[in-house]
Amino acid sequence: MVTSPNAAGSTVDVAISFAAGLYPIQVQIGGRNSAQRMLCVMALKEFKCITQGKESKLAMHGAYNVFLPSPWMLGSIARRARKIPNQSAAVQLVMMGGMEEQGPKLVSFPAEVQYVGDDEVSIGGEKISASIFELKAPNTGIQGVTIPGTLIWTSGEGVVLALQDSNKPEQRIELVEYKRYGKL
Repeated sequence: MVTSPNAAGSTVDVAISFAAGLYPIQVQIGGRNSAQRMLCVMALKEFKCITQGKESKLAMHGAYNVFLPSPWMLGSIARRARKIPNQSAAVQLVMMGGMEEQGPKLVSFPAEVQYVGDDEVSIGGEKISASIFELKAPNTGIQGVTIPGTLIWTSGEGVVLALQDSNKPEQRIELVEYKRYGKL
């Protein structure tokens, strides 16, 4: 569940189902009984979203990731890159780019993810080793929508520990608590 501090009392339910390796295969935004609920399913050859009784599908070829500005989604994207500095990995991203009369507008666009280096992140007084990756998506194919370069700190298990706009270090999101219950 995600709560927005900017909207008084505003809460958005988010449920994500993962395949092995923390790769998302289904995302639900809004509660099961919500009229505004959106359910997206990532299959091998198709990305599909259903909301307000309308369904849209987008044929996909090869590996892809869904893009939501969410730590869980960005973690699976970061894992596409090898840990070789200055070597980018091409990734295909999909997202919902708004609503149209016939249903959700689905858009696919190319991006790049690159290993930047290693670092330590302090969470709750504990220092955790992290790898830093940068995601760049210069053109989403959606008029007026650009995705800023994003730095992503991940643990050795691939859990996102921090996010930051590449050009705005003051815009950083960090975990405040991290518990390990076993190996992923």
